[in-house]
Amino acid sequence: MAFQYFSKKNKSLKKLLITFFILITSSSFSQQKKIIYDADLQFVDEEKYPGATVLIGNVKMIHAGAVLTSKKAFYYKEDNFFKAIGEVIINQGDTIKQYSDYVDYDANFKKSVSWGDVVLKDPTMTLTTDTLYFNRASQLLFYKDNAVIKDETNVLESKNGNYYLKQKKFTATTKVTVTNPDHIIASNHLDYYTNSGHAFLYGPSTITNQKDNNKIYSERGFYNTKTDISHFVKNAKLFLDDRTIEGDSLFYDKMRGFASATNNIRVIDTAENFMARGNYAEYFQKKDSIYMIKRAVAISVVENDSTFIHGDTLLVTGKKDHRIIRSYNNVKIFKLDLQGKCDSLHTNQSTGITKMYVDPILWSDKSQITGDSIKLLSNTTTEKLDSLKILGNSFIIQKDSIDPENFNQIKGRNMYGKFIENQLRTLLVKGNGEAVNFNRNDEGVLETITKQYCSNIEFDLLDSEINQIKCLNMSDGKTYPPSMYPENDKKLKGFIWRESEQPKTKEDIFLKNSKSKVNKNNKENQLLGEVVKVSTIGDSRLISHGGSILRNSIKKISENNLLFVGSLKDRYGHNHDAIGGDGSPELMARYDDIPDADVYVILFGTNDLWMSNIDLAFETLSFIVDDKLSKGAKVFYCKQTPRDDDADILHIELDEAMYNKFNGVDGFDIIDLRNPLLNKDGSFNPSLYKDHVHPNNEGGRIMGRVIANKIDETN
Repeated sequence: MAFQYFSKKNKSLKKLLITFFILITSSSFSQQKKIIYDADLQFVDEEKYPGATVLIGNVKMIHAGAVLTSKKAFYYKEDNFFKAIGEVIINQGDTIKQYSDYVDYDANFKKSVSWGDVVLKDPTMTLTTDTLYFNRASQLLFYKDNAVIKDETNVLESKNGNYYLKQKKFTATTKVTVTNPDHIIASNHLDYYTNSGHAFLYGPSTITNQKDNNKIYSERGFYNTKTDISHFVKNAKLFLDDRTIEGDSLFYDKMRGFASATNNIRVIDTAENFMARGNYAEYFQKKDSIYMIKRAVAISVVENDSTFIHGDTLLVTGKKDHRIIRSYNNVKIFKLDLQGKCDSLHTNQSTGITKMYVDPILWSDKSQITGDSIKLLSNTTTEKLDSLKILGNSFIIQKDSIDPENFNQIKGRNMYGKFIENQLRTLLVKGNGEAVNFNRNDEGVLETITKQYCSNIEFDLLDSEINQIKCLNMSDGKTYPPSMYPENDKKLKGFIWRESEQPKTKEDIFLKNSKSKVNKNNKENQLLGEVVKVSTIGDSRLISHGGSILRNSIKKISENNLLFVGSLKDRYGHNHDAIGGDGSPELMARYDDIPDADVYVILFGTNDLWMSNIDLAFETLSFIVDDKLSKGAKVFYCKQTPRDDDADILHIELDEAMYNKFNGVDGFDIIDLRNPLLNKDGSFNPSLYKDHVHPNNEGGRIMGRVIANKIDETN
């Protein structure tokens, strides 16, 4: 009986509480919808102002936390609508204050339209426009006919725009400019955050330096207006005096005078008729120097004749007229009438000397030229080739014009050549000269073979062929009928015919040996395969379980030879690019520290979402994905791990937004870290977490297994 009584009493109490809650809610909702007003004079004139209460003098209106004052107003009670006129001021809490000549306010929907010299202020900015729309329910301001926004750093102007008060974010479109004492940004679409000074640019955009007129062009990118750091990921171009840097992706730190670019790079020097191309480059503005790798090639143009120099590494250092070009490892040269190969090359533009080191070789028309070192000398005025020096074991070889088994050869200690109109015409051998020459008559018949020993030899080239050989000083030699010439003496000591190494086209300078592949079927042979560099980008969820547990799980399970790369090894004892508490501003501030990698695993966004900044998280993630894809990397976006709070709903929305944008894009894939960390019924699984956000060690192992399987599936 006592239990029944208690149950009935409990049910009655529950009904009473529900009824009380409904009454309180209704009362609160009614108060929110109700307008409270006052004025010096109030009257009703149905004939002149039907449905309105006319308010004149010191008008004051209060609604849902906002206070409006004006000289005159009309209140339409039936429509719950307020029309204010003259010196209108709106205060929303302690944060927003707005001035205008007129305001129409709909209390039912908490929407207002203000016009006539509108000025709106919050702690981070001041907005001026002619007409401003304000949705107080969503805290959204927007304008359709030009506005000016000023914060402590910049002045933003655009024809159309939205301002999201919670995020402190402007989305400005059509004729957008952002101006400060140093720069002018021009675009047709950008998102600008007044609290951080971060700008995300979409579509054709330029940033012009007002002090030196240097300019950046891009069709998508990020720019920090406070630090002068920018990063662009589509059709990026940096214009610096006489030099232009282009690339799919471009990073630029104006304060440091440093730029880096990735993929399809062109560095153009219009004053020097010089261009460098590659797929990764760094530019040091104060030293006017370039470091370039990944299919790096230097191109110089003289009278419409281009010279291409490729090496694994290209360095261009020094100011104009004192520039030095260095190329290291697997160097190849291509010019229509001259090709070359060596291990390293050094060109000094002020002296016009190009030095080739380590097994150098040149091909000039029909001649193959080798020596211990080779120097090419150019006229510093005309920039045309002037002369040639082959020092140590000099050797020139030409294939016989008819019989490919025979070769005309001249060798000696050193050799000196002279170019006329970029054609090698005369050569002089000094010291230990030797020559073998196959002599043919005008009909091409082989008549004799001559072998000579001379201290010095002088000869010239006619139609690119060895024409006359003149022995200087001591000489010793003999001419044989072809049938009598000793077969073993047809090739001089040190003879090597290297035609197969000659770059016949400009594309040949990039030819390399193929790399070995990973044997996925044999775990023991992993180390023999190509290393796959992996970088993780994210927040504390990547390190909350010790970090190494996640990475060790990935490496242990993966059939690829994975190498984690990152910039924070000293801090955490392992490689990664995650920091606890990271939101978008923190990540973008250290973005240039993220290393190059073959694969990027991204788990990021929860700290933005905790602050309800889903738009900011989506923009940052989109920027990162676009940038890394443009560099040829594979990008894995990890679905947000579950949270045991309200932010989990935003996790799901962010995952859907990323799927809708990037699904089907080459190089992009999604790793589902959400479902493996949930219970079978879809509820939060606390046994895999050390708190409501961070997976524990077991959760880290599960994440590692899922990530490894996905990498193997697609790599």
